[in-house]
Amino acid sequence: MSALTLLTAGAAIVLVPVMILAIVYLLAINDMFWTILREGQAKTFLQGGQFWKMIMSLGGHDFKSEGEMTSHNVDYWDITEVSHESEPASEDGSGDEDWSWELFRKNFLNTFPFLTGIRWVGVWPFQTVYTYSFTFASIEQQAGEGGEVKNMLKVTEHDDPGIDYILVQSDIYGHVMQGMETQSNMEVDVIIAFRARVINPYKALF
Repeated sequence: MSALTLLTAGAAIVLVPVMILAIVYLLAINDMFWTILREGQAKTFLQGGQFWKMIMSLGGHDFKSEGEMTSHNVDYWDITEVSHESEPASEDGSGDEDWSWELFRKNFLNTFPFLTGIRWVGVWPFQTVYTYSFTFASIEQQAGEGGEVKNMLKVTEHDDPGIDYILVQSDIYGHVMQGMETQSNMEVDVIIAFRARVINPYKALF
Protein backbone atom coordinates (compact mmCIF):
# COMPACT_ATOMS: atom_id res chain seq x y z
CA MET A 1 0.00 0.00 0.00
CA SER A 2 1.46 3.32 -1.09
CA ALA A 3 2.04 6.29 1.17
CA LEU A 4 -0.53 8.30 -0.82
CA THR A 5 -3.18 5.64 -0.20
CA LEU A 6 -2.43 5.60 3.52
CA LEU A 7 -2.57 9.38 3.64
CA THR A 8 -5.91 9.44 1.82
CA ALA A 9 -7.35 6.78 4.13
CA GLY A 10 -6.13 8.66 7.20
CA ALA A 11 -7.64 11.91 5.96
CA ALA A 12 -10.95 10.17 5.31
CA ILE A 13 -10.99 8.69 8.82
CA VAL A 14 -10.55 12.17 10.27
CA LEU A 15 -12.70 14.20 7.87
CA VAL A 16 -15.77 11.96 7.62
CA PRO A 17 -16.67 12.15 11.36
CA VAL A 18 -15.97 15.89 11.36
CA MET A 19 -18.26 16.38 8.36
CA ILE A 20 -21.00 14.31 10.00
CA LEU A 21 -20.77 16.34 13.22
CA ALA A 22 -20.79 19.57 11.20
CA ILE A 23 -23.96 18.47 9.39
CA VAL A 24 -25.61 17.55 12.70
CA TYR A 25 -24.70 20.96 14.13
CA LEU A 26 -26.05 22.82 11.08
CA LEU A 27 -29.30 20.87 11.27
CA ALA A 28 -29.53 21.50 15.03
CA ILE A 29 -29.28 25.30 14.75
CA ASN A 30 -32.20 25.11 12.31
CA ASP A 31 -34.24 22.75 14.52
CA MET A 32 -34.24 19.98 11.92
CA PHE A 33 -33.91 16.45 13.36
CA TRP A 34 -31.86 17.93 16.21
CA THR A 35 -31.97 21.10 18.28
CA ILE A 36 -29.66 22.96 20.65
CA LEU A 37 -30.77 23.14 24.27
CA ARG A 38 -28.86 25.52 26.54
CA GLU A 39 -28.76 25.60 30.33
CA GLY A 40 -31.82 27.28 31.81
CA GLN A 41 -34.04 26.50 28.82
CA ALA A 42 -36.93 24.18 28.02
CA LYS A 43 -38.22 23.27 24.57
CA THR A 44 -41.50 21.87 23.30
CA PHE A 45 -41.68 19.20 20.62
CA LEU A 46 -44.63 18.80 18.27
CA GLN A 47 -45.70 15.66 16.47
CA GLY A 48 -47.95 16.17 13.48
CA GLY A 49 -48.47 19.77 14.59
CA GLN A 50 -49.76 18.71 18.02
CA PHE A 51 -48.07 18.86 21.42
CA TRP A 52 -45.83 15.84 21.98
CA LYS A 53 -43.40 16.39 24.86
CA MET A 54 -40.92 18.79 26.47
CA ILE A 55 -37.25 18.65 27.37
CA MET A 56 -35.38 20.86 29.83
CA SER A 57 -31.86 21.64 30.96
CA LEU A 58 -31.79 23.15 34.45
CA GLY A 59 -29.26 21.90 36.98
CA GLY A 60 -30.83 20.34 40.07
CA HIS A 61 -34.33 20.44 38.59
CA ASP A 62 -36.57 18.13 36.62
CA PHE A 63 -40.19 17.73 35.57
CA LYS A 64 -42.59 16.41 38.20
CA SER A 65 -43.39 13.47 35.88
CA GLU A 66 -46.41 12.14 37.72
CA GLY A 67 -49.02 10.25 35.71
CA GLU A 68 -49.06 9.93 31.94
CA MET A 69 -46.94 12.18 29.73
CA THR A 70 -49.83 13.75 27.78
CA SER A 71 -50.98 17.26 26.94
CA HIS A 72 -54.01 16.79 29.21
CA ASN A 73 -51.89 16.08 32.28
CA VAL A 74 -50.49 19.62 32.56
CA ASP A 75 -49.13 19.05 36.09
CA TYR A 76 -46.70 16.51 34.62
CA TRP A 77 -44.59 19.47 33.49
CA ASP A 78 -44.27 21.13 36.92
CA ILE A 79 -40.59 21.87 37.61
CA THR A 80 -39.29 20.47 40.90
CA GLU A 81 -35.92 20.28 42.60
CA VAL A 82 -34.22 16.89 42.53
CA SER A 83 -31.10 15.37 44.04
CA HIS A 84 -28.37 13.89 41.86
CA GLU A 85 -29.28 10.43 43.13
CA SER A 86 -32.88 10.74 41.93
CA GLU A 87 -32.30 12.44 38.59
CA PRO A 88 -33.86 10.45 35.72
CA ALA A 89 -31.86 9.23 32.74
CA SER A 90 -33.81 11.33 30.21
CA GLU A 91 -34.57 15.04 30.04
CA ASP A 92 -38.32 14.72 29.46
CA GLY A 93 -38.78 13.31 32.96
CA SER A 94 -39.89 9.89 31.79
CA GLY A 95 -36.78 8.14 33.08
CA ASP A 96 -36.38 6.34 29.75
CA GLU A 97 -33.36 6.71 27.51
CA ASP A 98 -34.24 8.31 24.16
CA TRP A 99 -33.02 5.18 22.28
CA SER A 100 -29.43 5.18 21.11
CA TRP A 101 -29.14 8.94 20.54
CA GLU A 102 -29.13 9.69 24.28
CA LEU A 103 -26.38 7.15 24.84
CA PHE A 104 -24.40 8.52 21.91
CA ARG A 105 -24.82 12.09 23.17
CA LYS A 106 -23.80 11.30 26.73
CA ASN A 107 -20.87 9.05 25.90
CA PHE A 108 -19.46 10.81 22.83
CA LEU A 109 -20.88 14.24 22.04
CA ASN A 110 -20.30 15.56 25.55
CA THR A 111 -16.57 15.34 24.89
CA PHE A 112 -16.98 18.16 22.35
CA PRO A 113 -17.96 21.45 24.06
CA PHE A 114 -19.74 22.88 21.00
CA LEU A 115 -21.95 19.78 20.70
CA THR A 116 -22.97 19.22 24.32
CA GLY A 117 -26.28 21.06 23.90
CA ILE A 118 -27.50 19.05 20.90
CA ARG A 119 -30.69 17.07 21.51
CA TRP A 120 -32.55 14.69 19.22
CA VAL A 121 -35.97 15.99 18.13
CA GLY A 122 -37.34 13.38 15.74
CA VAL A 123 -38.02 12.82 12.07
CA TRP A 124 -38.43 16.23 10.46
CA PRO A 125 -40.93 17.58 9.35
CA PHE A 126 -43.27 15.25 11.23
CA GLN A 127 -41.64 15.94 14.60
CA THR A 128 -40.61 19.57 15.08
CA VAL A 129 -39.70 22.19 17.68
CA TYR A 130 -42.47 24.59 18.71
CA THR A 131 -41.73 28.27 18.01
CA TYR A 132 -43.64 31.38 19.04
CA SER A 133 -43.38 35.17 19.14
CA PHE A 134 -42.74 36.80 22.48
CA THR A 135 -42.14 40.34 23.68
CA PHE A 136 -40.42 40.99 26.97
CA ALA A 137 -38.49 43.71 28.75
CA SER A 138 -35.12 43.09 30.36
CA ILE A 139 -33.08 45.23 32.73
CA GLU A 140 -29.59 46.03 31.50
CA GLN A 141 -26.84 47.97 33.25
CA GLN A 142 -25.19 50.63 31.14
CA ALA A 143 -22.39 53.05 31.88
CA GLY A 144 -23.57 56.66 32.02
CA GLU A 145 -21.70 59.93 32.00
CA GLY A 146 -18.78 59.96 34.39
CA GLY A 147 -18.56 56.18 34.37
CA GLU A 148 -21.39 55.55 36.82
CA VAL A 149 -23.52 52.47 36.21
CA LYS A 150 -27.26 52.87 35.87
CA ASN A 151 -30.12 50.49 35.15
CA MET A 152 -31.76 50.92 31.78
CA LEU A 153 -34.90 49.16 30.55
CA LYS A 154 -34.49 47.62 27.13
CA VAL A 155 -37.46 46.06 25.33
CA THR A 156 -36.48 43.12 23.15
CA GLU A 157 -39.08 41.91 20.65
CA HIS A 158 -38.96 38.49 19.02
CA ASP A 159 -40.80 38.35 15.71
CA ASP A 160 -41.31 35.67 13.08
CA PRO A 161 -40.00 32.99 13.06
CA GLY A 162 -39.99 33.55 16.82
CA ILE A 163 -38.06 31.79 19.53
CA ASP A 164 -37.89 28.03 20.04
CA TYR A 165 -37.40 27.86 23.81
CA ILE A 166 -38.80 29.12 27.09
CA LEU A 167 -36.54 30.36 29.86
CA VAL A 168 -37.02 28.32 33.04
CA GLN A 169 -34.24 29.79 35.16
CA SER A 170 -34.82 32.78 37.42
CA ASP A 171 -34.46 36.12 35.65
CA ILE A 172 -35.24 39.81 36.13
CA TYR A 173 -38.08 41.22 34.04
CA GLY A 174 -39.29 44.78 33.68
CA HIS A 175 -42.44 46.72 32.90
CA VAL A 176 -42.79 50.39 31.93
CA MET A 177 -45.72 52.52 33.05
CA GLN A 178 -45.55 55.71 31.02
CA GLY A 179 -47.19 59.03 31.72
CA MET A 180 -47.91 58.44 35.41
CA GLU A 181 -48.68 61.53 37.51
CA THR A 182 -47.37 62.25 40.98
CA GLN A 183 -49.26 64.08 43.72
CA SER A 184 -47.65 67.30 42.50
CA ASN A 185 -49.00 66.64 38.97
CA MET A 186 -45.59 65.82 37.56
CA GLU A 187 -45.63 63.33 34.70
CA VAL A 188 -43.11 60.53 35.14
CA ASP A 189 -42.30 57.15 33.64
CA VAL A 190 -42.22 54.32 36.19
CA ILE A 191 -40.05 51.23 35.74
CA ILE A 192 -41.09 48.13 37.66
CA ALA A 193 -38.44 45.41 37.93
CA PHE A 194 -39.19 41.99 39.36
CA ARG A 195 -37.56 38.57 39.51
CA ALA A 196 -39.62 35.64 38.22
CA ARG A 197 -39.22 32.02 37.16
CA VAL A 198 -41.42 29.69 35.12
CA ILE A 199 -42.54 26.74 37.25
CA ASN A 200 -44.53 24.97 34.51
CA PRO A 201 -43.47 25.68 30.91
CA TYR A 202 -46.57 23.98 29.47
CA LYS A 203 -48.91 26.33 31.34
CA ALA A 204 -46.75 29.32 30.39
CA LEU A 205 -46.87 28.47 26.67
CA PHE A 206 -50.35 27.05 26.23
